[in-house]
Amino acid sequence: MSYATLRAFSLGVGDDASTYGGALMALMTYLWAGSKASDTIARFSLPYRPFDYCPCGQAGTESARSPCEVGGTVTDTETQMLVRFVIIAPVLILTSVTIIIPISVYGEEIEDINTSSVFENEWKSTVDLEKEGSFRLSWKPMPHRIIFLIEAKTRGYVGLGFSMDGRMVKADITVAWVQDKSNKPYLIDCHGSDDNSMPIKDTIQNNEILHGYQNNTHTIIMFTRLWNTCDKEEDLIIGNDTIKIIWALNEDDPIDETMYNIRWHGKAQRGYRSLNLRNPPMKQVDKSIKYYDFTLPNISITNNMATVYWCKVFKAPQVSSKHHIVGYTPIQNENSDLIHHMLLYECHDNRSPKMDQYSSENGFLCYTSQMPEETESCITPIVTWAIGSEGEFFPSHVGMPIEPDTKGAKYYLLEVHYDNPTLKQVYDNSGIRIYYTEKLRKYDAGIFVSGTIVSPLHIIPPYQTAYKTAGYCDKYCTNAVLPFNGINTFSVVLHSHSAAYKMKLRHFRQGEELPPIVQDEHYDFNYQQSRSLPREVTIFPGDELVTECTYNTANRTLPTQGGYSTKQEMCLSYITYYPKVQLASCQSMNPIPFFFLTFGIKEFYHYDMNMIEKVFLKLTDKEIKRHFKTTSVTPQFPTIASGREFDEQLNEAHISALKQMPDYTIDEPEETNLFHDLVISEPLEFQNKTFSQHLLDLPWKEICQRAEEMFYYGSHMTFCRFENDSLALVIL
Repeated sequence: MSYATLRAFSLGVGDDASTYGGALMALMTYLWAGSKASDTIARFSLPYRPFDYCPCGQAGTESARSPCEVGGTVTDTETQMLVRFVIIAPVLILTSVTIIIPISVYGEEIEDINTSSVFENEWKSTVDLEKEGSFRLSWKPMPHRIIFLIEAKTRGYVGLGFSMDGRMVKADITVAWVQDKSNKPYLIDCHGSDDNSMPIKDTIQNNEILHGYQNNTHTIIMFTRLWNTCDKEEDLIIGNDTIKIIWALNEDDPIDETMYNIRWHGKAQRGYRSLNLRNPPMKQVDKSIKYYDFTLPNISITNNMATVYWCKVFKAPQVSSKHHIVGYTPIQNENSDLIHHMLLYECHDNRSPKMDQYSSENGFLCYTSQMPEETESCITPIVTWAIGSEGEFFPSHVGMPIEPDTKGAKYYLLEVHYDNPTLKQVYDNSGIRIYYTEKLRKYDAGIFVSGTIVSPLHIIPPYQTAYKTAGYCDKYCTNAVLPFNGINTFSVVLHSHSAAYKMKLRHFRQGEELPPIVQDEHYDFNYQQSRSLPREVTIFPGDELVTECTYNTANRTLPTQGGYSTKQEMCLSYITYYPKVQLASCQSMNPIPFFFLTFGIKEFYHYDMNMIEKVFLKLTDKEIKRHFKTTSVTPQFPTIASGREFDEQLNEAHISALKQMPDYTIDEPEETNLFHDLVISEPLEFQNKTFSQHLLDLPWKEICQRAEEMFYYGSHMTFCRFENDSLALVIL
């Protein structure tokens, strides 16, 4: 279909009947021929504008609102074209019956439209906000607006809102219904009141209804709004961050568009769910693609374990030639709500005969004495799933390689983290399904992890509303591993625990900060879907990365330590990229002497700093050579003294330097005990206190700003860990 014909359809409606009729027939022929309506809408779109574009004035200024007040709605060119298109678009019904409905177009009716077949593939994403399917939401992102479809099991009103915290207070709310007598649809743009009472109608109505209909059981509403309506007083900007979608429904309609006598929805007919409305949807799986399941053998989670890390070795899929993994999805059951994350690692030690034995066993507790030494080679992640994620499918030009036994990994290790705060007694057989194909793609993809090493040394003070920490990947690591043309990042999983509410992967080149690779100003611990980047980002040799986490501990009275329990904290980025290189992780932590000195501690009884460092790092007795120790306190990525070279001899450090113990398992971690065992000898004012007691006694409200600056911008040890089980250690 030509652009000219589409333009005639879009702009000629009502001007000339013959032009309209011909364009309409051409458009319907185009749709019925199988082309996606999204292609059509895309051609209507104006040149690309970012999500915060304001057609009614400059965002963030007082003048932004005035043009919008004319007529009370935004009526830019895109809206006119969009309405004229979608007014012929069908509506999905929650039943399996095909509904044929008359849809009015400027006074005429288009009948006999099979609504399911025309539009069933048009919605980019669909989720059931209510477990029983009584409230289904579909949406289609466009360059500077978004279209929503609500399908709710009610003949009364429906409510859909956007909230920062899951509450109605100050939320951006839409209330819609179809009047029973007139069958006329209504939609009101509202905002939440300060006292959680009935929503208040906005002064400016920025949401536009495209269609509304109800049958004997369901109400269906289609509407659109701009990503940024410019109504900064009563609407929220929908950007690239996680946002909480709140929903509600009731069996009765309001009396009229003033929403007079609107009834409370009740506790049972409401809820919220975190989503990223701009993230691309899950792709449909091609029937020709194979799959392979890695599931646990119905293991027992006992009622005395709040946090459990369970690991199991699996044999890799048997292939006679190279294949590509193209995506993955979680395998879950009724107890899967206890799962915090699942990681699947490649194991690079194919020589040990014990690995075959381990693959036939039920598994073992991760990061404890039960964990076999042979599994220390299982360090390269190929799947990173976390709570709230639906999985991921990779772009069509990349895939994770699976090689035959003689060339690639022969075994995989599945790690499953159970968060069991209510101490349930359950059995679980959850896991991961990978999808793979013999049709090779252009590039091999890989994943490496960056951020802060999981350790009790990662301290977050209590009483804080915006405390920041950082984990570094320095230029010496990227120079040593990355190819000349760099690697191209296309997806990132941001991972932290419940105190974090902002995360950012910062990107530096030659001392200058580039735009963040990914960031989330409203990070939600319960929604850790991978972030597909709108444009691939190249990381070159010499580039530096900073994973930044911002924490809120205002309601905590004790310091929070880094660790594997969800009561503790992490700050990690799992970066998916191509072409694949031999990098497993690039992370940092503060050196031991620097850490204790920041808290005013110079010496302990019975332990010198070198001994303490070896305990924390779990290093062998080999001397680790360190050169050019420097400290940076500049408010940018810490710089390193000129003339410093990457020292290959540092690779002799044992791989277990990066392994830390979880908080609650059968074996209590050594690090937790160590803080109790360390008794201060200097300075005198803290003498004879344990370090644990010292942390409790610190005046956190007074010292937290200094501690934040020292730990963020001060000295860091960077660990550059390779797939071949070697480790490079660099001191900043």
